[in-house]
Amino acid sequence: MMKSRHLPSPRQHHHGTTTIPIPADNQANHSGQPSSIRTTYSSLVVPPTDSPTPKQTNGSTLSSLLTNAPPTSHHHNRRTHIAPPSLDHPLATAPIATANHPNYHVCKLMSSVTCSMPEFTCLSSAKLVKLLELREANHIEFNRIKNVAEEILQLHGNTELCEILKLLMDPTRVATGLKLESDKLVDECEWVSSRIGELISQDGDVDQEFSSYSLIPNDFCEDIESSWKGRVKIKHMENFYEEVDEAAKALHTAVSEDFLPIISRIRASTAPFGGPKGEILYAREHEAVWFKGKRFTPSVWAETPGELQIKQLRHAMDSKGKKVGDEWFTTAKVEDALMRYHEANDKAKAKVLELLRGLSAELQCKTNTLVFASMMLIIAKALCAHVRMESKLLKNHVQQFKDGHSGLVTLLVSFIPRQRTALLGICGFMVPAESASIPHFDAIVLHMKSYDSPVDGKSSFQILLSRTAVLET
Repeated sequence: MMKSRHLPSPRQHHHGTTTIPIPADNQANHSGQPSSIRTTYSSLVVPPTDSPTPKQTNGSTLSSLLTNAPPTSHHHNRRTHIAPPSLDHPLATAPIATANHPNYHVCKLMSSVTCSMPEFTCLSSAKLVKLLELREANHIEFNRIKNVAEEILQLHGNTELCEILKLLMDPTRVATGLKLESDKLVDECEWVSSRIGELISQDGDVDQEFSSYSLIPNDFCEDIESSWKGRVKIKHMENFYEEVDEAAKALHTAVSEDFLPIISRIRASTAPFGGPKGEILYAREHEAVWFKGKRFTPSVWAETPGELQIKQLRHAMDSKGKKVGDEWFTTAKVEDALMRYHEANDKAKAKVLELLRGLSAELQCKTNTLVFASMMLIIAKALCAHVRMESKLLKNHVQQFKDGHSGLVTLLVSFIPRQRTALLGICGFMVPAESASIPHFDAIVLHMKSYDSPVDGKSSFQILLSRTAVLET
């Protein structure tokens, strides 16, 4: 029968082995209440191994970002029994770590820092590389890349967080396969943050408002200009902004001269029912501002105000030259102003795209650094979440055993924490046990809550039994 890995006794030492300190924190008294916190150290002896590699389980990487354990063989049909946390020591934890694991030391530092932690922006490395190679990164992705670089700089610039940055270098090298020094990482992240900040507009910039005129629906200008405004800083596109503003002003003038007299004529009508109707509307499907009305043509032409503008109206046409409807009208002057406005926006959009693609080309030489930084923040976020949530999970876990369960429910409820303990131990985290023997598992199964199935004619208890039968086999 294969033996599992055990924590050695505190005084165990061997020739040619590596010893690291293991604290036993948060001891509690027999009443279940934590006593005064004391930290003692014992030694964990780890035999020398080759370079660290991720663990493989059933052909897939198990916690490849966090696990830096030495390569070992896997054995099937291996069972282990980890006792539930002692009720006399509900908050007792023991780290299961190896000399290759900086995770425990990172968690210990994260739990003791007094400054604010970064948000740890998670950015997919594969997506990052693809966007930069194809030059398809937009302003949102560039801002996320800037956040990644700035969070690395935040780790480096703070005395408490700088040690965490140094400890995260080795796990990141293992996860990415890149050999990058911390000084080069910081220097290139500083360049990336500065370059993106110089070109890309930030969320706080308020100098890129949409055009707004009284006779033009606000949705029209917002829909047309939102395709390029707010991407890059205005200083890089001053001429394009001026051109768009002039085109929008010309459109407002055309609408005012051709449509407003007709609107004033309709409003002056005193017919209570069945009278003329008309308004200036935004035809969203056709990206145009037209006049929509009916029964506004006078029965007798008497050279009254608005008649000349009515004579200038013509039916609005779509992009294929077909009449949009019997109630939509426009004029030659309005159509010319619309075309000018759209052309100005198309030129501005093309310029923004050119600038974004140029920035992608500049950042391609920093791809390795960005991949390294993004992977480091992913690892850091996982460790930080573990530090923040572990104490809460332990309390809930202990409360389950305090409340007491029986029968099948006890089996399933108590089995899930054992799987979690195994996974945390393999990753080098703190586990809810004073001591534990943790083997390499072939699979870790997540049990979800059971619901009844009226279609199959099974109750939730029957479904629970069938799942248990699968686990037993």
